[in-house]
Amino acid sequence: MLRTLALASLVLTVWGANRAPALTLVENGNPRAIIVVEDQANEFHLTAARDLQEHLRLISGAEIPIVDAAAARGADSATVRLIVGASKLSRALGVGNEGMEKEAYRIRTSGNNIVFLGEDITRSSNATAWAVGYFLDRELGVRWLWPGELGTHAPARKTITVPDLDITGRPQLEQRRLRSRGTGATADWLRHHEMGSRMSFSFGHAFTDWWPKYHEAHPDYFAVPPAGEKQPYPQPDRVKLRIGNPAVGDQILENWRAAGRPDNWNVCPNDGSGWDTSAESRALDLPDVFEPQAIWRNKANLTRRFVRFWNGLLVRMRKENPRVTISTYAYSCYREAPADMKLEPGMVVGIVDTYASTRIWQAWNAAGARLILRPNWWHVGGSGPHLPLHLQGESFRYAQTHAMIGFDFDSLMGHWGNQGALYYLIARLSTRLDLSVDQVIAEYTGAFGAAAPVIREYLAYWEDYAAKVATPVTAGGDVSQNPNGLFETLARKYGKTGSTLGTSWSMMPYIYTDEVIAPGVAILDRAAKAAANDTPLAKKRVAYLRTALELLKEHREVIRLADKKARRPAETDRDLVAQMNRLEARQKDAVRDYGVIGFTETIPSRLRITDPRKMEGL
Repeated sequence: MLRTLALASLVLTVWGANRAPALTLVENGNPRAIIVVEDQANEFHLTAARDLQEHLRLISGAEIPIVDAAAARGADSATVRLIVGASKLSRALGVGNEGMEKEAYRIRTSGNNIVFLGEDITRSSNATAWAVGYFLDRELGVRWLWPGELGTHAPARKTITVPDLDITGRPQLEQRRLRSRGTGATADWLRHHEMGSRMSFSFGHAFTDWWPKYHEAHPDYFAVPPAGEKQPYPQPDRVKLRIGNPAVGDQILENWRAAGRPDNWNVCPNDGSGWDTSAESRALDLPDVFEPQAIWRNKANLTRRFVRFWNGLLVRMRKENPRVTISTYAYSCYREAPADMKLEPGMVVGIVDTYASTRIWQAWNAAGARLILRPNWWHVGGSGPHLPLHLQGESFRYAQTHAMIGFDFDSLMGHWGNQGALYYLIARLSTRLDLSVDQVIAEYTGAFGAAAPVIREYLAYWEDYAAKVATPVTAGGDVSQNPNGLFETLARKYGKTGSTLGTSWSMMPYIYTDEVIAPGVAILDRAAKAAANDTPLAKKRVAYLRTALELLKEHREVIRLADKKARRPAETDRDLVAQMNRLEARQKDAVRDYGVIGFTETIPSRLRITDPRKMEGL
């Protein structure tokens, strides 16, 4: 009897009665299967096949060969064939990908064969690899905690048998994006967590080229400054529009028409300050009234004017394309949704907000928007163990169950040793809505073997500390979590003003002192003792976290020495050079010993300092 279970990210079909006997892929460490890729020129099929091969090796030690169709036909009849990718061979078994939706994948047993395939609407689809990933996750318990072999938890077993399978899956969310360079082991990690998109909506600040295009012929397109200010402010690609001027809407529609009236059009305002103070745009704010300087300096809630403007665009555009949508951010001075206004159908809004409250998400949902989560959550905390696990995890889960159609995190910063538990939490929840925050944390700590309870204590220590620090969240202007929290208190004391994007780094010497780090080190020392008789991998993972804390100290000292006000009396640029060299050497050692460790490429870009090693005489 056939039954269908609807799960968060897939539709799972399971055969009940009369199931075929389990297939043995590995027996006592010896391979009893082959991996078949008919189209050896298809890099996506080969990637999926290599994923399957590598993880079966990690689990069992068995080397299962990847072969072509000819070799598969000559295999012994007792050999299990793991067929990767839609092919003539899979179709001969009655398993193809015809009619599959974009990003869908399928796993199906047929006799002595298991077929893994995905839709091939485009040759760039990772859906076949997701079929393999689903199998490794659900059937074999593999967990991808951080990039590389050390971060891959593959429970050991010498014999691998799998039941009869008939599974069709698809990522629940239309977009899953953790912004990253995405190369090497990091690209593999992102693929294992089903990052990708089938979304047709476009985002990003939409008018960055308008000033050079139009300012000479149409100066009336642009924001009117208050007395004493002038355009372009602060630079041409950030100039704001005079949206109260009907000609601006006319030009947007003309550009849309020239592009062929596509089904989606991006209208995200440019970033920064310098908002329009003209009488026409201020009339769109009514009944709200703001002082011109407050408007210009990003200190007024201007969402009302934008909702009226966007609604007007949609009404006009839908007369020419009834399917059209327009996309924008809820960000900066237009982050708050007006409680007394509704959106026209077709608004897609990317929410840029804190994780400490779901109020703004609720308001945009109630206004009728289709919602994308577009947070800057991971830009805070510098490179330290900033781990608000439950706050971020529960906020993410709330969005996922309240109209979220996708997410776009800016950015995956790569501080895996100190922040990897947070990255894993969000990535895992994105495809496993059936898991709670605590279950995902248990998966992460479970990879540390006998030290798991102590590692849970370690994460809890830093989670509690993150609550005390209460770092503001950047969302086109800082959103305070607690003005009396440690971060804002110390920032006032040491004069660290400005956006948290920058001050998260300059505050590291004050937030991650030796006195704060020491209890974390002590917990990891106990974890090392707990893991002393465990597997080499469990012990090495504990050592990896310890190394990340030691590197944090070195990184913190570079930042302190780069700030001449924070130096001790006898310290000079020479000490900064020596410390940078020390950090780089220790980073290289850590990468050699552990693989991905984090902290790379963060120092000059975040501090905006000239490399002092290039200074004359040093």
